[in-house]
Amino acid sequence: MSEREKSILVRAAELSHTMLSRFVLQSAYRQAQAVIAAQTRFFLSDEKWQEFCETLDRPAKDLPELRRLLTEPTVFDS
Repeated sequence: MSEREKSILVRAAELSHTMLSRFVLQSAYRQAQAVIAAQTRFFLSDEKWQEFCETLDRPAKDLPELRRLLTEPTVFDS
């Protein structure tokens, strides 16, 4: 970490009335939550949400090759 980066973090921690380590941990935690949210949540318009729900509600397609793959014993079953 450069001296400039450290001084900015120290100043921000002081302005937040918290210890530097606590400030850094809280900031990292918020950033981690944002990264996870960006990878696990999505937002749709009302129209696209309706289309998405209709797609989920459709009956599943029967895919014989996939059914066979998932039901036949594998090397891990022995």
